[in-house]
Formats: sequence, C-alpha cells, structure tokens
Amino acid sequence: LDVRLLCFHRPESVAWCKKQISEMLLACPDLTGVGFDFFGYQNYRCCLCPPSMQLLDAYRRRHQYEPREQALDEFSRDTLVGTIKEL
Repeated sequence: LDVRLLCFHRPESVAWCKKQISEMLLACPDLTGVGFDFFGYQNYRCCLCPPSMQLLDAYRRRHQYEPREQALDEFSRDTLVGTIKEL
C-alpha cells in the first residue's frame, strides 16, 4: 500500500471512522451492519507513531511478565479488537 493509514490509537481517527460508517449506513438504509474484513495495519501489528509507542509502554508496564515481542503482539491485537468493537 502506498497510502498512509489512520492510527487507531488516536480518538480523532476512530471518530472519523464512525462518521464514515454512519454516513454509509444512512445512505443505504437497507444495510443492517458493517463487516471489517482486512481491517488493520500494513505491518500486521500496529501504528508506530510516538503516541502509539507511549500506549505500548503503558501496556508493557501493566503486563511486565511478557517479553517485548509478545507484548507488542498482544497490544496490537487488543487495540485492533477494541477499535472494531467500538466501531
């Protein structure tokens, strides 16, 4: 992919996604839901921007028993699942 993607750790990105989904649902009243196939990051993990890395550090402090790679995998999964549930 050549385009920059949204950071799902940023509230304004999630708000933008919610707005887009709402507009689609209003435009097509017969739709009953939205599927999130291929919803995620290009690197199959998460955004690596400074705010995301701060959230990862906080996650690692709460889960000190985990090696860094395991923490990154679980943080990425938890973030993605949480975002999908919120949307």
